[in-house]
Amino acid sequence: MSGAILSVNGMNLLSRLRVTPSIHVRLSVAGHSEFDRSIELPSGASADWLVEAYLLSLGTPRDDIHSDFDGRLELSPPHWRVERQTMRLPEIPHEIDVFVMGAGTPAVGDPCVAVVDAEPDAPAPVIGRWQSDAPPFRVHHINNELAQRFGVVVPRFDDSGLAGGHGIRSSSRLDSLLRSLAPTRRLALLVHLDDTGILEERPLEWSTVESALASLTALFECVGAAGLVQDSETGWLADRDVAAIVRALGWASAGATGAAAGGADSVSAPGEALLSLARQSKLIRRLKGRILVTKRGRSLVEPGSKTLCELARAVTERGNRYGGWSFDADSCDQTLALLAIADGSAETFAELPALVDLGRAATEEYRCSPDGYDEYGLYTSPFDRSASNAETGMPVQVRQTIDRLAALSEPDRFGVISPAMRAVARAALL
Repeated sequence: MSGAILSVNGMNLLSRLRVTPSIHVRLSVAGHSEFDRSIELPSGASADWLVEAYLLSLGTPRDDIHSDFDGRLELSPPHWRVERQTMRLPEIPHEIDVFVMGAGTPAVGDPCVAVVDAEPDAPAPVIGRWQSDAPPFRVHHINNELAQRFGVVVPRFDDSGLAGGHGIRSSSRLDSLLRSLAPTRRLALLVHLDDTGILEERPLEWSTVESALASLTALFECVGAAGLVQDSETGWLADRDVAAIVRALGWASAGATGAAAGGADSVSAPGEALLSLARQSKLIRRLKGRILVTKRGRSLVEPGSKTLCELARAVTERGNRYGGWSFDADSCDQTLALLAIADGSAETFAELPALVDLGRAATEEYRCSPDGYDEYGLYTSPFDRSASNAETGMPVQVRQTIDRLAALSEPDRFGVISPAMRAVARAALL
């Protein structure tokens, strides 16, 4: 059991436990050793903490440090080598010298702020009136009091370099999906990701890249360097030009193939899907009555190591009507659709809506649990909620994902999920 707790995938979790470094600050008054103290506190702590601990160690009451603390102490690491700083306090009739001595590693359970040294040694007990006399110096009592005020040293788990603790980039759609699940569902998904190999590094196969680019290459070749004249009715490519591209790709007679694969009813018409991807992703544009390939479009069809990532961005981006890019939160439905494509769960596009519904039910489990809300009772999912198409009832982001991936179909196989589509979906998730 201890091995399971302390080690995950061969990583010793104890090696990831960290505590905030401490600094030792020496305060002294020339010729008055009774005011000398060495105090330990967290690196970068407020100077108010130091002042409060110092006055408490002197048995001096302090009601409001902020109002009359005269001094600008630098306690952060860049100032450790400052030879001497000074401060004045109304309660002390002398200038106080302050030296930051250096850093250390405190023990877990010790006070965060503590007196570690004082001169002279603690005086002999004096019997007096505790109700009004200054308390005798007793370091353990003082440190216990400081622990009540500032707490004790506790370890934290340092997950730097662990990409969210799962080996997944924290800004990825996949990480957002994991964070939207209850712990049990999250563990189940992590095992699924291991079993399907989605997280494994894969060598780039140029045949896959070329397959993904085939349709866009055909579109751009038809448009040409000089561009095409805008259609007078649609303002974009004329129907005859779109039909020529579809024929060149062998998509004109691919309806039977799509129907056999179970995807004909789920995918838009071939030309419509391809043109929509190119337009929404700003791969083509209109200028002075002509349709032109943009710089982004030209660079996209030049195969390279980042081609799949660029295609993934084109597939998932949501353009707005002002011509810019939308920075809305990722859609949970879109992420679930991409996952079902990437992991092979969906053999056809027609199966996607049902798989997305199953995934959404898993996220609802988290939304309905106490863990899904913050201290103010607000739902903390990293996703927004996707609307549904009024005609099909299919979530808008699922329909968009289907159409845009279908636009990357292989020649003669429109609407059939290909290895290239799965590779693009995986790139979009990671």
